[in-house]
Amino acid sequence: MNINRSNNAIPVTAFLDEMNRPLRLRARVMACSQIDDSLSFSIIDELNRFINTNVEVGAEVTGVVMAMPAADGGYNSDRFTVLTEHGYTVWLDGAEFTDELFCGQTVGVRIDSVSTGGRTDILATCISCHLPERVTFEDAFSTLIYSYCDGQAYIPGGSADTNTALNGVATDDDSDSAGQMDEPISDSKVGELMHIIARLADLETDMVKAYNYFCFARLLADLLGLDQQSLYYARRCSIIEVLDEFASNGRVDLARVDSLSEMIIESTASSIEAQKLKLLAALDRPDRSDKVWEVIRTTASGQIEKLGRLILAYNALDGFKLGRERSAIREQIYNELHLVPDTLPSRSRVGMRARL
Repeated sequence: MNINRSNNAIPVTAFLDEMNRPLRLRARVMACSQIDDSLSFSIIDELNRFINTNVEVGAEVTGVVMAMPAADGGYNSDRFTVLTEHGYTVWLDGAEFTDELFCGQTVGVRIDSVSTGGRTDILATCISCHLPERVTFEDAFSTLIYSYCDGQAYIPGGSADTNTALNGVATDDDSDSAGQMDEPISDSKVGELMHIIARLADLETDMVKAYNYFCFARLLADLLGLDQQSLYYARRCSIIEVLDEFASNGRVDLARVDSLSEMIIESTASSIEAQKLKLLAALDRPDRSDKVWEVIRTTASGQIEKLGRLILAYNALDGFKLGRERSAIREQIYNELHLVPDTLPSRSRVGMRARL
């Protein structure tokens, strides 16, 4: 094999994946028989380019000594040949290790240089000898081929996307399957996707992204005919709209908070959002302090408790000419909510308004 300077027979299994399917390789047509129209292929040039591109100078790899320095003064007269675990061959300076290395010995090497010419010559330095690992030709070559084709296997009867030729030209199998439509996604999978997207919205601290996630989840719920789920996502969007109003105006609509809380509080996943709304409804409204204390006493969230105490502190300083201190507390409240004034999604920016 020209790539790894070995005369070993190449096993057929080197060109199969773990499911015994043939691997798809980019190859060059070298000749066409005049007798039976059979084609001869070569992957030597393509593999050389692949190795030149992917082998990194300074990388440390394991290999096995395949050949000693030649005694005839030829090309390999001063170099050891080492087959690496990745399937390519490197050269070691024979002057340094003549008395220490022998064929079949496992060594660790560091890549020093990679040629850029047509022939792949990789020079390396031996950094460790007598390693316990065992590198075989079969495993090394299989690793090289699998890496070269990126593990892509040919699937008989597969779709055009699966078996499109590597050079961008469709094969006969591709032409036969080009007109076939992929199966539509099932309702159950759409439902799974809906819940995943909604969960992403729950975890997202960027309110713009969270709003769009909920809108998308609601769209999927509408497609599935899940009216209650659609309404729930609409209410979640409304919560973000209330937070948007708070970021812009510094206050929230009490009537809107009351209308949202009853439904949102029923869901464990979103009870935190309902608690936030109740607390924000008390900002600049000292008469609602009892609502804040109720949330603080019943919540299991440290963030909600801290937010409630900040709101109580903010309200307590009203009328004492402590505007700077109140501004600092309000800034902490925004930070706790991951809000920045005038940066949350407005209806015009998002383009979707939840129907209540």
